[in-house]
Amino acid sequence: MELNQLDLRGRQRGYGLAIEMTLGAASIRLLICGIDQLDEYCTADISHIVSILDPGCAEPDIFRLFAQNERLDLRFHDIIDEYAGMVAPNANDIERLLEFGRSTLDSRSTSGLLVHCHAGLSRSTAAAVLLLAQAQPDRPPETAVIEMLELKPRAWPNLRMIELGDESLRCEGKLIRAVRRHYADMVERFPMLRHAVASGRHLPDGAELPPPAAEVEV
Repeated sequence: MELNQLDLRGRQRGYGLAIEMTLGAASIRLLICGIDQLDEYCTADISHIVSILDPGCAEPDIFRLFAQNERLDLRFHDIIDEYAGMVAPNANDIERLLEFGRSTLDSRSTSGLLVHCHAGLSRSTAAAVLLLAQAQPDRPPETAVIEMLELKPRAWPNLRMIELGDESLRCEGKLIRAVRRHYADMVERFPMLRHAVASGRHLPDGAELPPPAAEVEV
């Protein structure tokens, strides 16, 4: 599908901040939330939902209050590496997400797209980045990260999802680098996060973690 015009703007709605995607004469709102915030959106004009929760989690009861919609249910843990007894996001999950995104843009009934996970900060924000990057192929992939952060400034997008999506969308590592720069910025702003990334691949190559707070002897 060729996008003649795609205008993405953060807008304050009565039910929260949304990114508005203008596709020709049609407008599609993208919203991100956690499971505890779903009740704030049940009266919003939501036509499509991406629901990302842990394996075995039941469908949230609040969905019964939403108007008729199309929904994609994804079930995996918020992890970036394989662990025994846990389910990491995989390439099939990302392909299902991107296919749902394509069908959402193609649907004439699309009005609002709500993406949620448990806290609304990791899996849902990573999914939003990938959906935005896919919808705006003529723009630098990094733009998708910037626009997502307009909605969720303290997001911590799931890196494994970003890595898989970057490969699927052929972004040549640009999404990964943009997200890792955001991690580094978050660690600089909130030094307590340094312990969460002391080991792993979150930060850009060569990035330095801020020093731990000095201990004061009394």
